[in-house]
Amino acid sequence: MMNRLANIDKVVGHLMEDEGVRYRVPTSLAERQRLMRALMNVWQPHPVSQELLEAQDRELQRQREEKGVVELEEEGLLLWQGDITRLKVDAIVNAANSQMLGCWVPLHNCIDNCIHSAAGIQLRAECDQLMKA
Repeated sequence: MMNRLANIDKVVGHLMEDEGVRYRVPTSLAERQRLMRALMNVWQPHPVSQELLEAQDRELQRQREEKGVVELEEEGLLLWQGDITRLKVDAIVNAANSQMLGCWVPLHNCIDNCIHSAAGIQLRAECDQLMKA
């Protein structure tokens, strides 16, 4: 558990430094995850260190494992009700905002924020590059 908390602290530290903000880092795992998500929700796309991406990916993979991955056996058009970020699929179609950068409201539970939070800051950076092209 301590390694996980230290890993989240690394992500939070990098993101706070990027945004030029300081917050008290909570003690519990759940609250640290919330702070990490809130900072990801307002992250402005720009180049970041490999260390940040690796630490972020470690935590997001742990969260994915804890939520569980849903593999669909059927083929064709399917209706899914539930957490879309749990699906093992090649793509998710989302009615994104005009920026394609997700919602900018920290911890807002809109589908845009949920997808961007589960995917990591790389999704926002990639969408930013696509929109600039």
